[in-house]
Amino acid sequence: LDVTEDQADLVFTVSVQGHGKYPMEPELEDPAVTVEACPDEAYRWALEYYVNQIHEMDAFVGDLIQELEARDERTVLVLYGDHLPALGLEAENMESSSLYRTEYIIWDNFGLEQQDEPLAAYQLSATVLGRLGITTGLMTAFQQTCREEPTYRADLRMLQYDALYGKGYCYEGEARYRPTEMEMGMVPIEITGMEQRAGDWFILGENFTPYCVVTQNGQLLDTEYEAPWLLRVTEEPNTADYRDLEISVVDKHNEVLSNTE
Repeated sequence: LDVTEDQADLVFTVSVQGHGKYPMEPELEDPAVTVEACPDEAYRWALEYYVNQIHEMDAFVGDLIQELEARDERTVLVLYGDHLPALGLEAENMESSSLYRTEYIIWDNFGLEQQDEPLAAYQLSATVLGRLGITTGLMTAFQQTCREEPTYRADLRMLQYDALYGKGYCYEGEARYRPTEMEMGMVPIEITGMEQRAGDWFILGENFTPYCVVTQNGQLLDTEYEAPWLLRVTEEPNTADYRDLEISVVDKHNEVLSNTE
């Protein structure tokens, strides 16, 4: 926010601290919140772990609002939960009697009038932007002007289909979005050399992470992360030229997310 003084910013953040899986045995030594009883005792410790994660996330939101209040910049903060915890909850456990409803909060630092109304998640952004006088974008304008029309849902489906899969009539037949070359990470991963020591091969380079795996001809080699500039390969790469190798960024299931060239 500090480096964009002369423009508006949209920051979309997803919290992950409250995500499961939650331990079914006691794990917290001195929890801020304790669960004394639980309708299903099998979930007692999982619930205690979860509520303490939520307690810390609440504190973070408080710190965030305090920081935003100190800024000399008009700001709107929207908060809502996008899913329930994996705690075996049923609709009857919810105050709203539904697993598919959540509260949303709109905070600002310049005195917007409070307006409470039920919204679908896909209506929220257009509603907030409308209160700020922002109508840019076809979907935003449609949500702001056609929500009360009797054919609203059918028209919304048709508009979405045309924009995503159809012939683009809504954009006068021109492709609105073009494929973009994207890479994982903020800085490029590079190999600068390789050398053998005590039977293992070491790959030298820059910006390695624990998710980097050395690849040769599309095959992932057994790789151990040593440092941002060093990877250990514990099998024979069948080459002494580092230019024959690539670095793949993989997830925990070894699915390749990106490759160096």
